[in-house]
Amino acid sequence: RFATISADITASKHAEERLRALLEESNQARRALLGILEDQNRAQADLKRLATAIEQSADSIVVTDAQATIQYVNPAFEAVTGYRREEVLGRNPRVLRSSRQDADFYRQMWATLSSGKPWKGRFVNRRKDGTVYTEDAVISPILDAQGQVANYVAVKRDVSEQLRLSVQLQQAP
Repeated sequence: RFATISADITASKHAEERLRALLEESNQARRALLGILEDQNRAQADLKRLATAIEQSADSIVVTDAQATIQYVNPAFEAVTGYRREEVLGRNPRVLRSSRQDADFYRQMWATLSSGKPWKGRFVNRRKDGTVYTEDAVISPILDAQGQVANYVAVKRDVSEQLRLSVQLQQAP
């Protein structure tokens, strides 16, 4: 009878130790899960902040896929060009071309972008209403995990008014 009680006590101690170990594993898993959820919440807050910044930017922002098909434009793009987002999504940015730049201009631009480097320059483009405007642009290739161009992002600023004022100042007596 003593042996049975001793065996029961030993089994109970082993069960208790195993229970403690399982509780500790459970607590570690809970802490890890909470950490993952906190990271996810931070990432979502960062994405929301980034999306808000892009939407509210005074500069036009255009995102295309690797074939230069427009995937996204912000409200500043709409204000500058006169095109609504729905009108340009799925189209090529050449919808804005004014023919003021020659083919060599675009060849050089694409050579830079195709090499994975950002391109900086100035366009004279055409709004939906046909009027031309000048914009300074930085177009950056966005690379995927394999180092291939997945998208391009263009950040552009309408400098037409500044150029007009500069000409006025130069012509002033």
